[in-house]
Amino acid sequence: MIQIITSRSNERIKEAVKLKNVSYRNEYGLFLIEGFHLLEMALAKNLVVTVFALNEIPNLPSDVEQIVASPDTLKKISSQVTPQGVVAICHFLKPKAKLGNRVLFLDDVADPGNVGTLIRTALAFDFTSVVLSDKCASVYNDKVISASQGALFSINIVKGDGEVLTSLQKDGYQIIATSLKAVTPIDKLQVAKKFVVILGNEAHGISAATMSLATDQVIIPMQHIDSLNVAIAGGIMMYYATRSK
Repeated sequence: MIQIITSRSNERIKEAVKLKNVSYRNEYGLFLIEGFHLLEMALAKNLVVTVFALNEIPNLPSDVEQIVASPDTLKKISSQVTPQGVVAICHFLKPKAKLGNRVLFLDDVADPGNVGTLIRTALAFDFTSVVLSDKCASVYNDKVISASQGALFSINIVKGDGEVLTSLQKDGYQIIATSLKAVTPIDKLQVAKKFVVILGNEAHGISAATMSLATDQVIIPMQHIDSLNVAIAGGIMMYYATRSK
């Protein structure tokens, strides 16, 4: 049965709005997505719990609750200036224990736009997993979700720290990090079958503790400037790490 809600003060609307809060999301293991493209991808992964839409959406799975909401109520749930007409509540992603052969490790990358872009880029270069350290922007942040363009539903995303890198190193992974002090250009590095690319915080770069776990340090050759936005640097790193595979 489809519910119709027109009041912004409705309890179901209030509960949905609470999912914009990190603590509330983590407590219930639920997050919000917006737009029909993301809804389609989330449905394919069986993650959708409830759909709020301006109009009835036909052929939704029987276990997905559907609520037809007025424009005003939907706008209250939405995080966008111009809502796309549908917002859904989803279960958290289901991480896989096995990370695969191509891993991106984000060491405290704080900007949500950068995290989302890097997840999208990792998928484009056929990486199998993205590991987010504790101080990274949350994958469930609305700006991360928007910047990823749905890539978060198609790549394994896990939380982890130096213990993950230590374990991968013991398993024979090559751990590649960028450093302005390195002498080996990224395009000259011989990349192993199993590898990890590490990218660091926008302001402080890769932490000393994480850098100590790198088996290889490389530099991206540049002129006129000495640093790049982490999402741009990540794209370059991932391109060169995978181009010969």
